[in-house]
Amino acid sequence: MRIAVSDYDGTLRRNRRVSDDDLAAIADWRRAGHQFGLATGRDPGMTIHELDLWNIEVDFLGCFNGAGLYDGKRPLLRGSQLDSDLVAALLAHPAAAASMHCQLSGDGVMLLYMRDNKSWLPGTGLPYTEVTFEEALAARDLRQISFAYDTAAESADWTARLQGDLGHRVNPHQNTVCIDVTPAG
Repeated sequence: MRIAVSDYDGTLRRNRRVSDDDLAAIADWRRAGHQFGLATGRDPGMTIHELDLWNIEVDFLGCFNGAGLYDGKRPLLRGSQLDSDLVAALLAHPAAAASMHCQLSGDGVMLLYMRDNKSWLPGTGLPYTEVTFEEALAARDLRQISFAYDTAAESADWTARLQGDLGHRVNPHQNTVCIDVTPAG
């Protein structure tokens, strides 16, 4: 048995679709008795939504940039969470104030604290609960907070700033115009 793992956005999913050739290759790989999984910054809900959309079967998922590892489409095998003090520090950071939204994610949880009406997340059709700043501060069982900006350069600048200010406590991962922040380690 062999194991193959792929990133999702920009790797397996390109130009908003998964190619027929890639779908066939995954199916052939798994039929041959090998395992296939994804490693992504997305949360499991967003990931499973996409897997179901493209009818892709997986043996494992690494979501939240590694802060959640799953057996198939569930259950959780291992994970890390943001403690409440770190959630408060991230939401109070200037990177949050500059972001068009703060997406707070955990297993089965997607909360959206809207900072700006330019946010593209509401148009995706993904299920989320819009929350106030106070409700965002009270959120628990989170694995990742994501910020979104107008440009990749702006995202890169805020990624560096988060790393400098909170780097001993967080892992900020830039993904084009977004930053996914997970607990250090």
